[in-house]
Amino acid sequence: MATYSTIKGFTIQSLASDPVTQVGAAGTWATGGALNTASNRNSGAGTLTAGLEWGNYPGTTPAGAVTEEYDGTSWTAVNSLNAGRQESRGFGIQTAAICFGGGVGDPIPGPLGKETEEYDGTSWTEVGDLPVSRRSGMGAGITTAGLTAGGYSPPSSPSTQTLEWNGSSWAVVNSMNSLHGYPGGAGIQTAAFIATGGGASPPTATEVYDGTSWTEVNNVNTAREGCGGAGTTTAGVVIGGHPPLTASTEVYDGTTWAESADLTTARGNAAGFGTQAAAVFAGGSAPSATAVTEEFTVPSTVTVAQEGQVWYNTTSAVLKGFGKLGTGAWASGNNLNQAKYWAASGGIQTAAFVAAGSTPTVTANTEHYDGTSWTEVANLSGAARYLSGGNGTTAASIIAGGGTPPMSALTETFDGTSWSEVGDMGTARYNFGAVCGTTTAGVIASGATYPPAATADVCESWDGSSWSEVNNLNTARGRLSQGGTQTAAIAMAGTTTPYPESGWQTKTETYDGTSWTEVNDLNTARSNAGAGSNSSTSMLLFGGSTTFPGNFQTVTESWDGTSWTEVADLANAIDNNMGAGGGNASAITAGGSAPGSATTSVTEEWDLADAIKTFTAS
Repeated sequence: MATYSTIKGFTIQSLASDPVTQVGAAGTWATGGALNTASNRNSGAGTLTAGLEWGNYPGTTPAGAVTEEYDGTSWTAVNSLNAGRQESRGFGIQTAAICFGGGVGDPIPGPLGKETEEYDGTSWTEVGDLPVSRRSGMGAGITTAGLTAGGYSPPSSPSTQTLEWNGSSWAVVNSMNSLHGYPGGAGIQTAAFIATGGGASPPTATEVYDGTSWTEVNNVNTAREGCGGAGTTTAGVVIGGHPPLTASTEVYDGTTWAESADLTTARGNAAGFGTQAAAVFAGGSAPSATAVTEEFTVPSTVTVAQEGQVWYNTTSAVLKGFGKLGTGAWASGNNLNQAKYWAASGGIQTAAFVAAGSTPTVTANTEHYDGTSWTEVANLSGAARYLSGGNGTTAASIIAGGGTPPMSALTETFDGTSWSEVGDMGTARYNFGAVCGTTTAGVIASGATYPPAATADVCESWDGSSWSEVNNLNTARGRLSQGGTQTAAIAMAGTTTPYPESGWQTKTETYDGTSWTEVNDLNTARSNAGAGSNSSTSMLLFGGSTTFPGNFQTVTESWDGTSWTEVADLANAIDNNMGAGGGNASAITAGGSAPGSATTSVTEEWDLADAIKTFTAS
């Protein structure tokens, strides 16, 4: 006879330990073969079973030139570098590696070098020098296509500079968005990551490189310097570091960082190399030079938590499940120093900027947000204005157009210290939402001119020095919201008349670098809404108004690349608000107009996180 549980019940899986949120989080550390020479501020390249390590504090020859090879079990001393050094960096494999830069002696940095050497599996040969002396950046790539970024240059300043190696010489390419001194990083020349390090803003900042430019992505959890890096942009790992000395290990799946197993011995300034699934961390300061080598490995089969998964943990005797924490929520952040609306904005939740706007007096004020508080920085160099478009990062921002009045075509870029005027837009206008992209590659669509009150049916592309007209939106509009990049942009909402407003839009269009395509509509037609994202496939739209005069909104919608979904409302009804963010998982809104025509300085932060939750029987 069938039982009720047989007919209606289901089997809950039993697990001895909780599944992990991503594959790399299942990794563990084990002790490997000790170096023959205890080393500190050393570097390395290769794999867990075919590794290479070189350099040592204080960088003098011969101790600082020592080189060793690893076979996955033990280290063997081989031919030394031609010149001793500490805090050099490199990339490649055991039989074909590059070592570059580094320093000699104390106090740090001591004399810094430009020398580059190539290892052929037997000996080192001097090749093309770096254009600038440096130490302790990151290295990625192979002997014919390499990359370095960050580090320290004389006198002892963290850098944003990026260099590419072509097998014989170095070339300066696009800089990073933030300073990164003594960071973790790895990858290849066309797909690399860099994380944290001295001078980074915020200190946990992470960026990825696509062979042309750097993009800020989700931050590591623990800020540090002197950490090791290994892996790729979709399977990366950062290891150890200081201060203080830490054993922390974090893994990256191309979207988020997760804590993994700690090192057995907390240390920094060591040689880190390999893959996320099989990494090495050798030598370093613990706190003095050590010969310790540890190996990080990830099991070939890993149980990864899936949305909606339920299981019974047989070790803790607890019923658990994995899912999103609701649909996300807004929480209060610290207010702007200057209440304003109609400002330009950009960045991510932990490194955002707002510039210009109306207080209601037109202003050139600029503020930066570090995830906790707003700080005033240099004002625009040109005219104060409102309803401009902006984007970028706190270290490399762009703002274009706006009303001064009259309409402006002025474009300015920010280099981390000050704003500078660059090439004007072809059509002076305002009300176009944002510059989709960076200070060197962006696009802006539509907008408005006033007077006369007319929708500007024009789209322009920015190459770092000048604007050129490209294909227009299918539906011209003003007071719209925009986001994404120059080759993957998104535009939504807005009105078909700029003033007085009418024709509120739900239309959404995406841009592929050539033309705009209509996709699924918003649920709520509106204008003047804040938007948070540098991606056309992950976006939040929040606030705005649905009538004129404004019927201020709290509605938030999330875009997943296909459709819009209403999620948790803002705590405060707002329009003309500024937005920034890393997609539909994290965003920020600041300032704007509140009901009663009040100018506000209110800041709210949006978070959506994965979590393992315990179920409580009732």
